[in-house]
Amino acid sequence: SGVPGRFGDRVGDFDATFYDTLIDFVLSADEQTLYIADGGNGTLRALTIATTEAVTLSGRMAEDADSAEDGALADATFGNPRGLAVSHDGNTLYISDSEFGNIRIVDLSTEQVTTLEPQQRNESDELVALELGSPRGLTLNADETALYIADATRGVVWSVELADPNLAAVAGGVLDESGSIDGPRGEGTLAFPIDVLLTPDGQGLLVSDSLSFAMRRLDLETGALSTSVGQLGLSGGVSGLAEPLASARLYFPDQLAWAGDDTLVFTADEGLFQVVFSDDQRPN
Repeated sequence: SGVPGRFGDRVGDFDATFYDTLIDFVLSADEQTLYIADGGNGTLRALTIATTEAVTLSGRMAEDADSAEDGALADATFGNPRGLAVSHDGNTLYISDSEFGNIRIVDLSTEQVTTLEPQQRNESDELVALELGSPRGLTLNADETALYIADATRGVVWSVELADPNLAAVAGGVLDESGSIDGPRGEGTLAFPIDVLLTPDGQGLLVSDSLSFAMRRLDLETGALSTSVGQLGLSGGVSGLAEPLASARLYFPDQLAWAGDDTLVFTADEGLFQVVFSDDQRPN
């Protein structure tokens, strides 16, 4: 879908649709629809796979939104939608909006958009509103009770409970401290994390740590950070993936997806690449 080299906001058949800065994609539960975060147009798009026809589900095409407006799909506005996650039943989409620093929830059954309002406990154990920096990639835990958020500018991965009161905590990284250090909770650091992906066993997260030039693994139980692919702080061409994973050099790793339990697909340096893990390398 789309026309190579053409930017715009037109919708229609695959060769008559224009996009502007495609950021993230998720497949619907029935695998019939591809949901697309069209960041440059500030919209949520939907591509019907069987017909290759694209429509705008929500957002105002090519209009600069002054604020994040909730409401019906047709009326809601977004700034720069970047990350997507979909529930297992296919009824709920979660969208990160890096411009307004919030997480939006799209109920596809009622066609309503709301804003998630996570809270965290301060030093006095009081609940206060969570301040997100630039939320990017999203993923749900295995039982869909928590949403994980890669917060690029604050250098952490947040865990937000989806039951009231949407309590948030740092799952990995050190808040507002950018770095490329492996280590236990409170010591391991991230440098502009872009995307997060649940490991096949549900016990950890893979994090595309763009300015560390590496794929990091976050242990969800202990909060410890380790490096799965790449050399921390050393950039290079992804052709190094033919070498041992610890010796590979990546260049701004970005979006992540699984293509089976052993194969990781990711974007980096404007290309699409894959890592095939052996049994002893798999980041479970």
